[in-house]
Amino acid sequence: DVKYVAAFSRSEDGNPLNDRFLFIKEYRTTVKNSAGIVYELPGGSSAKSVENPLEVARDELREEAGYALPLDRFSSLGIIQLASTMVGNSAHIFTAELTKEEMDALEARRGETYGNMESEQECTVVDVLTRGEILDPSDDRVDLATRGIVSLVN
Repeated sequence: DVKYVAAFSRSEDGNPLNDRFLFIKEYRTTVKNSAGIVYELPGGSSAKSVENPLEVARDELREEAGYALPLDRFSSLGIIQLASTMVGNSAHIFTAELTKEEMDALEARRGETYGNMESEQECTVVDVLTRGEILDPSDDRVDLATRGIVSLVN
């Protein structure tokens, strides 16, 4: 199973389509979008089966985006199966509401690289997208499962 963090900040104008979300860009051979790069929420899994899902999510946020938050800043959105007709994996979804200033600082780091190059050959790039961009059906960068997760964040 995977653990995802929907780190977001609410828009100043109150329009949820202008809420901003921290995204990660990463190359994967399986991607089939026009960008040729996966756009996803920070997340991943742990080889340790007994590890606390929240701790895994926190660690993935730090590893993939270089952003550390204490555990009490996260809320559980629940566990969902990603694609029941294709895989048995579930996703543990956590949210972390950020202040405007925190998201501004992350947006200023757009394009910076992180990841676990030593053991996983993982190179991730920080990006920020609005909910409107994420949910736009004409924009194929974000997959349907990720759009579903973002649509649940309120």
